[in-house]
Amino acid sequence: DIISRQEATARFIARHLYTFFVADEPQVPAWSIQPPNDPDAIQDLVDAWMESDADIRHVVETMLKSDFFKEARMKRVKSPTNFVANVLKISGDYRDVDVGLETFQGTLVAMGQTLMDPPSVEGWHTGKEWIDGGTLTERVNFAVNTLSDPSKPGVRAIIDAVEDLEAPRTPEKVVEVVLEYLCRLDADDETKEALVEHAYEGGDFDGDTEERVLRLITLAVSTREFQFE
Repeated sequence: DIISRQEATARFIARHLYTFFVADEPQVPAWSIQPPNDPDAIQDLVDAWMESDADIRHVVETMLKSDFFKEARMKRVKSPTNFVANVLKISGDYRDVDVGLETFQGTLVAMGQTLMDPPSVEGWHTGKEWIDGGTLTERVNFAVNTLSDPSKPGVRAIIDAVEDLEAPRTPEKVVEVVLEYLCRLDADDETKEALVEHAYEGGDFDGDTEERVLRLITLAVSTREFQFE
């Protein structure tokens, strides 16, 4: 009880919750010298802890009802595990736990995460530290190789959705469909403009829809935004 009633404990718990559920924070060893990215949000969680006598349920409820949680999108770099799971979900493969999932262990290791074997008791260093030249290449290659296969159910669903669009199938409409199917990828205006510009190279989507949609998918999953959740 003595420890749980300390504000330092409340702040430590609050920053961990914020990092896990809301947005990337500096790494734990830096917390003593680096302030939170959102001090007001952390203070709200600290206050919830202190006023509830260290009731974690109240703290989590406060977080889940907060604006900063509801607006938390594209603020955390996907861990290798989340990245691979996201790509497999889009592809339509492995809707259930099945034989074959274990083959992706090597993929995760190449991206910098060995499941059940963190580098220390502190766990993995998350956020931007997931990304370097090598791991980014692994991530992009995995996404492109997986989602450029039209035989996969999820990829076929994207192609079919584009083909089901009412004429004219303009590049703008097609880009919106592709982004929606890529787990509602929240691309910024510059990225959308680049995707639309690429899509315009072939005019409206008519006879060569499948090939052009596949190219658009590979471009979209190579964007900066696809690395975030």
